Amino acid sequence: MNVMGRNPGYLLTGIVRVGLALTAIALLGIVLDIVSMPPRGFPFYLRLSGIGLVAVGLYLEARATFVLWMHGLGTPHPANPPSKLVDRGPYRFSRNPLYVARLLILTGIGLSLSSLGVLFMVLLLAATLEFVLVPREEGRLAARFGHAYWEYQRRVPRWFRFRSGSSSRSRLQL
Repeated sequence: MNVMGRNPGYLLTGIVRVGLALTAIALLGIVLDIVSMPPRGFPFYLRLSGIGLVAVGLYLEARATFVLWMHGLGTPHPANPPSKLVDRGPYRFSRNPLYVARLLILTGIGLSLSSLGVLFMVLLLAATLEFVLVPREEGRLAARFGHAYWEYQRRVPRWFRFRSGSSSRSRLQL
């Protein structure tokens, strides 16, 4: 059933696909660990911080998906993309909060499992996103939303922004 241009089936399918993709990447990293026999486990504080990263990543994933659904009138699923440019919620701080969330989740899994293989896969995924997927996606968004997207690109960094205070000079953008 289509609700205001949004198809809930695509939302559920997308959630399942993302979960399966993240699981596959983590499992591939664990296989790399088994094959390479890395040193013993990480310190407890790193493993514990990994759990925190997973929690933050899951929250960010849920929040960014909800904002796309409610304000963009679509889903992250390519078959039912948002019909409006979304620049609120997590999209105020990052043009790609869903990718940031997924990298946080995988980094957290790697740390909590003491898996160098999973962390290697995170680096590989980050490089693929930066140099292949995101530029392609940005081209499609620029073609679809025109000047509004170019303005959004100018205001919001690709990955994230740390801001301390209200001065625009006091921020780190990546």
